[in-house]
Amino acid sequence: MKVWGQIMSEDRKALFKKFTNMRHFFIWPDGIGFRLIIGFVMTLIVSIFLHLRETDVDYLELGTPAKRYVVAQVPFEFPDDEAHSVKKQQSVRNIGTIFEIERDDIDRLRLQLEKEILISENLNSETNDKIFQAADLLVKALLDARFADTKTLQAMKKAGLFTLNYEIFMPKSSSEKLPKDVFYSIQKRAFSQARIERDVYEMVMKYFDNQTWQFKEDIQAQNALRKTIVTTVPKPMTPVSTGQKIIAQGEMVTSRHVAQVQSMKAAVLENRKLFQPLTFLGSFILALVFVFITWIYLKIKQPHFLQSSKKLALFSCIVIIALIISKVIERLLVGHTSHLIDIVQYPLFVPFATILIAVLINTELALFATAILAVILTTTLAVDETRFLTINLVASLVCLYSARHLKKRTEIFKITFKGWLACVIVVFSFYFIDDIFFSKSLVQDLISTFIFMFFTAILCIGLLPPLESSFQMMTSITLMEYLDTNHPLLRRFSIEAPGTYQHSLLLSNLVGECAREINANSIFCRAAAMY
Repeated sequence: MKVWGQIMSEDRKALFKKFTNMRHFFIWPDGIGFRLIIGFVMTLIVSIFLHLRETDVDYLELGTPAKRYVVAQVPFEFPDDEAHSVKKQQSVRNIGTIFEIERDDIDRLRLQLEKEILISENLNSETNDKIFQAADLLVKALLDARFADTKTLQAMKKAGLFTLNYEIFMPKSSSEKLPKDVFYSIQKRAFSQARIERDVYEMVMKYFDNQTWQFKEDIQAQNALRKTIVTTVPKPMTPVSTGQKIIAQGEMVTSRHVAQVQSMKAAVLENRKLFQPLTFLGSFILALVFVFITWIYLKIKQPHFLQSSKKLALFSCIVIIALIISKVIERLLVGHTSHLIDIVQYPLFVPFATILIAVLINTELALFATAILAVILTTTLAVDETRFLTINLVASLVCLYSARHLKKRTEIFKITFKGWLACVIVVFSFYFIDDIFFSKSLVQDLISTFIFMFFTAILCIGLLPPLESSFQMMTSITLMEYLDTNHPLLRRFSIEAPGTYQHSLLLSNLVGECAREINANSIFCRAAAMY
């Protein structure tokens, strides 16, 4: 029994050890499982960001000169308004004049017939009623009758319009008799559905036949017909081949040019096949490459960083926030009706992540993040790649250099202002390269870069406290706040135990100097010694 109990005890120990290892792998905060999950989430977010990259197509503003030469990137078809206008004119070219009989003529004959019937003594009241009924039917058919040529009727039939009341007849003068076949067609239409005796409607027909009618143009019917036929003309799609010129530099932008650019953008999006598994796999592999490069850097330069799931999660969180902000702002700029992306030529997204990583983690990782983020954003955003990469790198590096000794949160405004001054130099250099000394767009670029850096400072100051508390990070800013002599605890300490306070202050300064000599975190050592 003892042997059996010993075996069971050893099995339990082995099982417990196995469970502990699994728990450490998957559940423990610094376990490999947690770090793998963070890496997978990071890869997935970056792949989605890369997959949903905006189509980089030149924007043309109607009624303004084109800023650059634009050619077709892919073959496409666009709705050609000019060709549509020509087709509309051609469609109504065959429409001739539509005539109708003067209503007064018809009413006059109707009254004459009624008087003659009432005067006649050979007809009884029942027969009179039948004659009046037949006369009303014929009058209605004559009033509804319209007369046009063969081409007009063919155009109406082609457009699918109602032609039952139309007759092929073109009066040569304003006063003319109706041909026998035309009049017969009208009377047939009038009496086809009515139960009227033959001798009755023949009597009415004889009275209205051989009459000279006054004709007039039916302007309303002509306009309605032209309008209807015009609306049925399909908008032609004009093909454009790859490399074909859309607009030359300096040429005035028309609606035709705008339609071509919009159709080309739709064709580029369609060719990308966003919803195909293979295209997303390509984006995922590219994102995996970026994440793998980051892992190699951390493995070589900062191996201790890879052991902390908390720091990895913080780094990933900052990068993801930067990607989301850049994508949202890009959609606002590109999707705006005035296409603000042409006004805001130098959006600044990288300095935001650079400052946060430098303050919350370290400057070495911030430098690497600056490079990797600049590459990712340059390859995915609808921007001028060279200039976007240059100005973001310069602004981020200046902010990174200025953030090395950051001690107060408000100093972030000074850091971003220095970054903006660097942007001013870069923007001026770009315009000088283009042989432009001063222009309205230069002022717009300076203002837009200032706005970006200003809101970068606001976002950094606003996000620092929640990120510090969520990931339990102790930054130099927080440590300096603890060392502030106006801190409530230190003020109370100096009042209640002034001697001990002075001794602690002296010891804190001494420890800080020693830490500085050995390249340790002097601010952390000062705060630790003080408290």
